Amino acid sequence: MASVGVGDGGDDLDARVEKALNSRLVSGGAGRQNMPMTREEKKRYERLGEDLMDAVRENDAARVKQLCAEKGADPAFADEYGFSCLHLAAKRGYTAVVQTLVDLGADINQEGWHSENVLSIVEFIVNAPEY
Repeated sequence: MASVGVGDGGDDLDARVEKALNSRLVSGGAGRQNMPMTREEKKRYERLGEDLMDAVRENDAARVKQLCAEKGADPAFADEYGFSCLHLAAKRGYTAVVQTLVDLGADINQEGWHSENVLSIVEFIVNAPEY
């Protein structure tokens, strides 16, 4: 971990960022992407979020849990269009990843692009005709 001397006499930037991000967690798992952040906090938040999206794309529930529980990634992370990790996991049918994200605080009612929430995705998949 890198130490920097920005305002606090050289404390650990990662620890301060993690503390700031964790203190901004919105109840109900609504995510932290719209909370005020410093540039460093935003960069770290986005880096962890992209790592989390990659773990979801790879259907790696263990990595998802590690990134959220140990590294401080936001289980409700969403891209600039509102498409969250939970949306991605649901669309791809990754049930273990969906369960992990929900267990870690992701909100199944979080709306993404076109007001699409995870329940509507699951309903569409379940009711889709088979060809």
